[in-house]
Amino acid sequence: MLDVEPGYYTPASDARKRWRIAQFATYADRIYALNPDLLHVLPAQAEFLPYANVVCVPGSLHLHRSLRLSSLRSCTLRPIVV
Repeated sequence: MLDVEPGYYTPASDARKRWRIAQFATYADRIYALNPDLLHVLPAQAEFLPYANVVCVPGSLHLHRSLRLSSLRSCTLRPIVV
């Protein structure tokens, strides 16, 4: 973890972040944390979602017909039809 100078994170900024998270949680169906260290500051229903580093080259992505991975749309900037 990187150290920051004292006072970098103020109680006011922490309170604002907690308020924004609470507002988001009232409308979100699900909340995922990509870093498990964040789970202690997120609502109880938040889940850790592990991911892998993948280099995505447009045009080189081949999906099995049974997969429904709409999040891969960002690799090609086009919708995936399977």
